[in-house]
Amino acid sequence: MVNVIPKQNNVVLADKLGMRHEVQPEYWQRFEDAFALEANEFVEAIVKNKTLPLRLETGITVMKIGQALQQALLTREVTRFDEKGERLN
Repeated sequence: MVNVIPKQNNVVLADKLGMRHEVQPEYWQRFEDAFALEANEFVEAIVKNKTLPLRLETGITVMKIGQALQQALLTREVTRFDEKGERLN
């Protein structure tokens, strides 16, 4: 897992609240380096006619999962998939 515990830096604060660290205020700041790396790999593959790091089907599956997570969050209902990755509800 990448960047599971969000941290702005490696400084650990110790005060009356306990041990903690500062968190980036925005999602983009947390994953900026990963997004940039993926964008650079994609552009390099296109420009140099190289194989993409992931298949298109993988990206589509990720989008299906993301949509299901968003729907589950909004409806508070569990979304289920079958073995082929198709939504059951």
